[in-house]
Amino acid sequence: MSVVDKVLDVNLKSAIELIKEVRPHLKSRASIVFVSSYTAYSPSPPIGMYAVSKTALLGLTRALAEELGATEDRIRVNAVAPGIVPTKFSHALVASDEGREHFKALTMLKDLGTPGEIASVIAFLSSEDASYVTGETVLVAGGMVASRL
Repeated sequence: MSVVDKVLDVNLKSAIELIKEVRPHLKSRASIVFVSSYTAYSPSPPIGMYAVSKTALLGLTRALAEELGATEDRIRVNAVAPGIVPTKFSHALVASDEGREHFKALTMLKDLGTPGEIASVIAFLSSEDASYVTGETVLVAGGMVASRL
């Protein structure tokens, strides 16, 4: 299996397969929230293919929101696009003080996010408070320079 195949399998195909499996079990007015990445808005080396797979997830979010929202179950589909959050996955980017400071400087808040901050947005999108929100991607990136307008 090539690296490209693996990236697409993990970041896109798995989301499609998961929806196929859970769709019959979703209750009316259920909510689906995908996790994309701020890189979806600005794919660049050395993680270009990863970013492109996350961009495709934004398209999947919109397409499924339209498809599932139009059913009598009115299922909502949204996504979050986190910025750099210190986790095992991003460890190589922020392990050094230099790397950490570099990514902090790219945000308007001059700080990195936390898993809890991303989870809070996912909880909101999953709640009844977001009952009229669908097809959206919420950028949770501290105002990173590379984000959208």
